[in-house]
Amino acid sequence: MEVGNNNRAKNAKEDWIRIPDHHPAIISQELFDAVQAQLRTKGEPLRNRKMGTAERYPSAFSPLKGKVLCGTCGHSLRLSNTKNAAFHCWFTRSAPDIACHRLHILNLELEEVVQESVIRQAKIVLNAAHDDTHSHRSKRQLECERSLQALQDEKQRLYASLVLGDIRPEEYKERKTALDADLARQRDIYDVIREQEEKTAPSAASIKAALGALESETLTRELVDLLIDKVLVYPDNRVEIQWKASGFGNLISAGSGDWNN
Repeated sequence: MEVGNNNRAKNAKEDWIRIPDHHPAIISQELFDAVQAQLRTKGEPLRNRKMGTAERYPSAFSPLKGKVLCGTCGHSLRLSNTKNAAFHCWFTRSAPDIACHRLHILNLELEEVVQESVIRQAKIVLNAAHDDTHSHRSKRQLECERSLQALQDEKQRLYASLVLGDIRPEEYKERKTALDADLARQRDIYDVIREQEEKTAPSAASIKAALGALESETLTRELVDLLIDKVLVYPDNRVEIQWKASGFGNLISAGSGDWNN
């Protein structure tokens, strides 16, 4: 720039005079470099940036991943790497005539439904475990035991009548045969009921699993692997859980909102 001339022009970069570390830095070199890199990225055309969903949301994760299936076609639902991660039925995405076409459910919504079911089932298991052994028996079993005892008492009275001479041997034999048949049928019924109750009674493993479910503040992968075999999602807003742990319900259905809109 000439003296007395107000016009300014930039000197060529090679003519600059630089004095390193002339004054204290306002920000660190690392922060400066990071900001410059970000500014360069924003200045690039969108097509040249790494802006795919996998790069933008690499942490999309769900403890239910690999367990969620389409209840209609039976294929696994794929978890998307998006801000609002969701499970999608990709198998029928190009088949608009199939009921599960474009079926999807938000990951957070599904986790909430499953966790509520886990807690509900855990409470049922623990309540059953805390019951007294005799009080835990069903009304059917108690009624069956009373019927067996009544038949036994009647059989003893019948024999007493024979001994006292109140009935003839022929009548005793006929009535005893009928009582024995009733006793045999009642014992068979009792055995079936008792076997059913033994299967549904909480096992030590299911009690441990229930305690772990109630202690866990979130739905973890470890808990899902322990309790759940499959989670089936249907187009009519139903979620069915197939349980692994004995003592937990075989099927829980829940509907909350229209997941396909």
